[in-house]
Amino acid sequence: MAQALKEIWNIDGVEMPVFIYKERRYNNRISITQKGVNLRVPKMGAKILNSSYREWATKWLKKQIVERPELIERFKTTKYVNGHVVKTPFKDYVLQITKSERATSTGKLKGHIMSLNLNQDLPEAIAAKTIRTLMSRLIAKDQLKRVSDRIHAINNHYFKQEIKSVKIKNNSSNWGSCSTSGNINISTKTLLAPADVQDYIFVHELSHRLEMNHSPKYWSIVRQVMPSYELHEKWIKEHGHACEL
Repeated sequence: MAQALKEIWNIDGVEMPVFIYKERRYNNRISITQKGVNLRVPKMGAKILNSSYREWATKWLKKQIVERPELIERFKTTKYVNGHVVKTPFKDYVLQITKSERATSTGKLKGHIMSLNLNQDLPEAIAAKTIRTLMSRLIAKDQLKRVSDRIHAINNHYFKQEIKSVKIKNNSSNWGSCSTSGNINISTKTLLAPADVQDYIFVHELSHRLEMNHSPKYWSIVRQVMPSYELHEKWIKEHGHACEL
């Protein structure tokens, strides 16, 4: 498989990760995925990616932004300012940011107020990543008991399996996971999804206590507990990108 060259392109103010693949092909191809833009170009013509490929790809992406904005929303980054509100179905959080000469960045939660103190010398991109990490930790700690109680309630009603632990992690690659030993991890982004979607994710992971795969038997278990699960799967595919902090 060809090694991708990753670049960040600014398309009408939207920073998009572009993965450029140099392949044995006669034409160029472009597609938008969950992680970014895949641009496949002829190997011989891409030793130095010439302006014609860039112009063609940029024109296509601009057209997608106009015609299919839902595909592009996932790449828009949030600019965090004082008063920014993180909405979840069970609680909203208001962000307060201060900067100081302290070497480390810290955060604390009091009621609905998330107070973050950042090192004043952090570059903008690193500061944004630090804010997301601190917010994720604070929200996860605040909602862990609720999530754990809900998972145990669903388990006691439908599955009656051993659960060793429930944790919330700042993980963007999936919505949750379940180990063979009964450790359930839930992604922070799950907390931003509607309550019924959260329940589906909990059911999805609990079903793995009976089947550690995604076989027809596994999906039969999910369907027995939640007949409408496909609606929640559809919501995740269409709107899940909006649950990133």
